[in-house]
Amino acid sequence: MLKLRNYEKSDAKYISTWCENKMIFHLWCADEYDRYPITADDINEYYENKGKDESYKLTAFDENGVVGHFTLRPIGASKNEIRLGFVIVSNKRRGQGFGKKMVRLALDYAREKLNAKKVTLEVFESNKRAYECYKSVGFKEYNPPKTGFYNVLGEKWICRELEYKF
Repeated sequence: MLKLRNYEKSDAKYISTWCENKMIFHLWCADEYDRYPITADDINEYYENKGKDESYKLTAFDENGVVGHFTLRPIGASKNEIRLGFVIVSNKRRGQGFGKKMVRLALDYAREKLNAKKVTLEVFESNKRAYECYKSVGFKEYNPPKTGFYNVLGEKWICRELEYKF
């Protein structure tokens, strides 16, 4: 059974190995890190410095160990909108439904613990598996659709905004 707990520094040693190539790395973090590959120290340093906001850093695990990771960050003065980010599943556990289970747990956490009315996220258009995962648990595109752009690996990547309303 998949469960959540607060991120621990020791989780970084797993997360840092899940981006087995530059493409997956950038699909996960866009341009938030300065170099690839990243180390556990890079992740912990990011969370101690850049990520030192009101975000909730959570780790998903089961009886076999750490499965995934994500963050939830309150947005705006009311803080009832939450931004889901840095969603990643162990490369050894992908394609087994853990992404959906983890995103559902993230939604439950946002609603029950953070009193969220809405959860938003960005997903690269080229990240079809993640896009389909989010849509399958109930995320919808804004109407009209919202898009953004990132310059990644010398290309302009389109990023779609999705929302989940409670």
